[in-house]
Amino acid sequence: MDKTSYTIKELEAKLEKSRRWLLLDFPLLAGEALRMPHILDPRVPTACTNGQVVRWNPQFLAALDDEGLLFTGAHEIGHPILFHSERMRPEWNKELANIAADEEVNHLLSDCASSLGRIKVPDNAYCSSRFKGMAFEEIYEVLTREAETSDSRPDNPEGGGESDEEGEPGDEGGAEAPEDGGGESNAPPEFSPDDVIDISDYTLPPVSTWGEVEPSAASDGREFTKEEKARIEKSRSIDFEADTASAELRGQLPDGMADRIRGILERGKVDWVKELNDFISDAATDDSHSTWKRPNRRFASAGIIMPSLEKEGMGELAVLIDSSSSMNNELFKMATSETASLINFHDVKKTWVIEFTSHIKSVREFEDDVEFTEENAGRRYGGGTNPSSSFDWVKAKGDDITGIIVISDMELSPPEDPNIPVLWVNVKPGSRRYFDTPDYGREIMVRASS
Repeated sequence: MDKTSYTIKELEAKLEKSRRWLLLDFPLLAGEALRMPHILDPRVPTACTNGQVVRWNPQFLAALDDEGLLFTGAHEIGHPILFHSERMRPEWNKELANIAADEEVNHLLSDCASSLGRIKVPDNAYCSSRFKGMAFEEIYEVLTREAETSDSRPDNPEGGGESDEEGEPGDEGGAEAPEDGGGESNAPPEFSPDDVIDISDYTLPPVSTWGEVEPSAASDGREFTKEEKARIEKSRSIDFEADTASAELRGQLPDGMADRIRGILERGKVDWVKELNDFISDAATDDSHSTWKRPNRRFASAGIIMPSLEKEGMGELAVLIDSSSSMNNELFKMATSETASLINFHDVKKTWVIEFTSHIKSVREFEDDVEFTEENAGRRYGGGTNPSSSFDWVKAKGDDITGIIVISDMELSPPEDPNIPVLWVNVKPGSRRYFDTPDYGREIMVRASS
């Protein structure tokens, strides 16, 4: 018969068992698990970390079996290893940010599953194949865009995370999370070792809601300053390298694990959507001022009248679309969608969309909203990829075009520098193989999901 009650002493022993298993199976996480305080807090629905402490709902902890305990412990420590609390931005939607963070950390655990012994990512956890290889920030951008076109909460991309239980994430577990996120006056209740936690009427919430990450905060509940966050990041980076060296000496570091984490953190520092936005803004606008003469198209569709930006000395943009069929379809659509959205947001005067393979396939001119369709960005051609004729076309336009955006898998030889700002949008990172990296312009990478 399953136990229906646990003493606090027994729950603390479960936490210690989780740390001990991490030490044996996953020493790279064990160092952080041993350094970080773990406390019982009935106000969190399941488990939660802000990068400084891991809080556990006592009923949730009591109800976990060994497999669930080990996964949740590794999952929660994975968040600070990947600096999720520091990378999370104040203006982000908390629920979508948590899904994005779960996707990144669960893919890390899943990719190393063959080397992790007992640790397994449950079937219904957030670990969608479409986000494999993508950074926390990139996943969040995708989820946000999808949420804007849907009235419902995003489901687990693999169809998991559903439950017959009623309620939303955070409603289960019999304990409500604090509204203001903690602080000294909101310290969790104190327990004695003999206090009893009853779970006879408790039901574990859906796996997709296990664990939560919050923005980093000090013990008094205030948000860390930029300087404090930098010190925390530096300290944790030093600890990570020390843990890596220790695990390597003991022969307990999964192949490529440390480099994979370093790569994730490096990718997270590059926000490709922001880079794309900055390029379009800089390339297409010299000066601007607000005007009520023409409503801003971004808000007009919602019935809201707002001024638009009237540009002076503004150039035109050329968007070169690699129309070969070798690119990652999902990421290609993501790149073209973001490009169109940002061009329309900045009210670019004129945009030329040039579809090419080894030569130009089509040229279309847009003076209003840019829209990529099967007709102008369908990736429906075979053959090689050579943007030289497209670059020649742009140069023939003279000084009118002040920026070039190339959306491609970069399986190409860059043509001669056109002496115009160029942004290479790579939708298949790592694919270049036999081709040279452009020695001009800026390259951003839309992470491939393979």
